[in-house]
Amino acid sequence: MSLVSKDKEKRIKEDVLRVLYENSPKKLYTYFIAEELARDDEFMLRLLNELHQEGLINKFQKGRKNLWGLPDSVFNKYKEILS
Repeated sequence: MSLVSKDKEKRIKEDVLRVLYENSPKKLYTYFIAEELARDDEFMLRLLNELHQEGLINKFQKGRKNLWGLPDSVFNKYKEILS
């Protein structure tokens, strides 16, 4: 498995936020986000958990699977930046 630089990880995390913003208020499974960005599920799960720890995304449990979404504060800030 190849290593991804911290700079590229940061850009992928930005892409994750974009995907969640575009699909908000819908909550997305890890698999869907990984497919959208053409990334491995386990790699994407690690990045999603990091974003969750930073408070940028919400994590919802549905059985053994995780759903991800943007908190209202992050959605509004993202909307403000794009305007």
